[in-house]
Amino acid sequence: MDLARGVPTCAYVDYVLRRIKMFLDHQVTPYMVFDGDYLPSKADTEKSRSESRESAKRRGIELLEKGDRQAAFDCLQKAVDITPTMAAQVIHELKKLDLPYVVAPYEADAQMVYLESRGIVQAIVSEDSDLLIFGASRLLTKLNDRAELVEIDKARFRLCREISLVDFTPEQLRTMAIISGCDYSDGIPKIGIKLANRFVRKYKTAEKVLRGIRLDGSYSVPADFENVLTRADLTFQHQRVYCIREKKLIMLNEPQNPISVPEFEHFIGGDLPIETCQQIALGKLDPISKTEITIDVNAQPRVQVTKPKPTKVWFKPIANTPLSQKTTNTPPPTTTPTSNSTIVKSRYRRFFKEDSGSEIDDEEAATTTPTATTTASKFFSKRQKMTTLENKENNNPSSSDNEEPLSPVKKRKSRFDSSDSDTSPPAKKAQSFPITPVTVQKARTTSSTPTFLPGFMERYSYRPNTPR
Repeated sequence: MDLARGVPTCAYVDYVLRRIKMFLDHQVTPYMVFDGDYLPSKADTEKSRSESRESAKRRGIELLEKGDRQAAFDCLQKAVDITPTMAAQVIHELKKLDLPYVVAPYEADAQMVYLESRGIVQAIVSEDSDLLIFGASRLLTKLNDRAELVEIDKARFRLCREISLVDFTPEQLRTMAIISGCDYSDGIPKIGIKLANRFVRKYKTAEKVLRGIRLDGSYSVPADFENVLTRADLTFQHQRVYCIREKKLIMLNEPQNPISVPEFEHFIGGDLPIETCQQIALGKLDPISKTEITIDVNAQPRVQVTKPKPTKVWFKPIANTPLSQKTTNTPPPTTTPTSNSTIVKSRYRRFFKEDSGSEIDDEEAATTTPTATTTASKFFSKRQKMTTLENKENNNPSSSDNEEPLSPVKKRKSRFDSSDSDTSPPAKKAQSFPITPVTVQKARTTSSTPTFLPGFMERYSYRPNTPR
């Protein structure tokens, strides 16, 4: 109510920050888009909306004086107009959070569709259904405080039940919206969206649709509606937007052929100098008056939003090294060992003696251990130490009298080894058990082939005795 009555407040900033906090809590980065200057094609709509806001404001003040605060709140809520100063106050808070934003040169609808078509955003959150006519692919609408919304996907238009949009072209969608009424046209009286869909599906093109409506005789088509339809259709296609990459104004869709419609450059939005449109996009200039905007930098909103943390990178980025300087770590070729026992050399090349625990250098290690077959980890350190001691004993059988001989390493005998040893204990005699014959009876089934769940036969390798 304070906004409608002109009382300074930061309540609208708190509302926007609450929505931003909700997006950030769901790991979504919002890209804020603000309206710019009034579009000449929308002059009649803006005039009627301004009159409605003034009427709602007068009605709300009267109800507030009578003490009916709830009814006054509903009326004054309809009387609020978003000004460039309010947008600049919100932008001041967005800069603290490092969130992306842009002020459109004219309509925010066309600017949002531009961001989506260029892949800068993945979806559009708005309450305006005209975005679908602009060409939005994914519209998220009816968003509430519980993060619940309605998703409208352009790829699923064929599943619509109320009206049939199967095989509808973008041109037919624009024609249907214009004759039923939109921001750039008041439409034809007594024709809604369902009736417009029926006429467009029957006559296909815009000229034939208007001719068919006139021949029907039940509806009165304005005399200059052909010009209104043409201007509205061109505005939907070629409205000017701000290019984020080139930092200048461009058309939403560049025309393939020159357009000879009178005042075409005017009603889609006039071109602006590069410096002016850049300052407007940053929120430093008023898009309507083209003057500098002053805000209250000391205003403190009640809603506190923490700055989003950057995404953690769990992998090491690849350095920009020339291909000629890159070295490939090719593993050594695998060779078959000559001895019975497989010896694996660790990639750390660290070997220790039994008596002193000193480290063996590379030359001694090369004479002590054969060529490595594969690379190994710390799992083989104990096996490697035992194998090294065994090879040293086999290579040097004679030792000094004062030196105590090392005890040989005992090997575990494999049960698959065919050679018998004298020191091995005698094998136990296998016990014999009586075998009782079992009679297998065939189960009675109602069908020749039993039925099982999918994948049962492959999982358990079951094959029924079915006749081939």
